[in-house]
Amino acid sequence: MNNQRGFTLIELILALVVSGILAVMLSTYLGASLSKSNDPLVHLRDTLDIYSVMERIHMTYEYSDQTLSDLQTAVGDAGSNPQNNAYGSYDVLYNDFVECNAAATTIFTGGTGSSLLMITIADPASPGIKVTSLFSE
Repeated sequence: MNNQRGFTLIELILALVVSGILAVMLSTYLGASLSKSNDPLVHLRDTLDIYSVMERIHMTYEYSDQTLSDLQTAVGDAGSNPQNNAYGSYDVLYNDFVECNAAATTIFTGGTGSSLLMITIADPASPGIKVTSLFSE
């Protein structure tokens, strides 16, 4: 009478093979979702970065003696990217004076003698993230 308890070698090998197959199936299923789970946080960080740059531009203009022309020069020319100065790192997409019609429903670009400066900046790391602000005297 041989009453030994335990698993045979074949049962152990079979259990390891089945668990290996399940692990491969699970990693294949969850691999893409785990590797891309960080994308929303990266997008949020980039969005907050560019909003912080625009906030610094606002604060500098609001609490200094700058004119709109001074601000336009300090921000930089559109297309001369990337900018990296006291405001932060950003790309200038638009930086010019604009005018509005009487109902303020349409903005005309290149306004001469206008008192509205429109600045649009983007994050150099994520060009799809843009922020636009209007500055007035």
